[in-house]
Amino acid sequence: MGIKRKTEGYVDKGKVKKRTIVSGGRKRKIVLTRFSSMEPDEIATDSIGGKIPLDRLSHACIIRDDCRKWIERNAKWTKVPPKQGKVTVEVYEL
Repeated sequence: MGIKRKTEGYVDKGKVKKRTIVSGGRKRKIVLTRFSSMEPDEIATDSIGGKIPLDRLSHACIIRDDCRKWIERNAKWTKVPPKQGKVTVEVYEL
């Protein structure tokens, strides 16, 4: 995906700390669909269970970051019978 992460050490107030430097990558479109039997109060990515998948996509270098600068979020909800709930995540290049 063209995203590179590099960890480097630096000294802050006499203590050695680490920071991660991220470079490269392009903006992506994320379509997150929640399939459940009950409609959520708010159909937004984080409200329907998207925070953890977005964090994992960022950690795996599929998306650079989960902020608006790097992704366009689209959240959907689809009704399904009870006990058939799931969340799907689609990633598109822009």
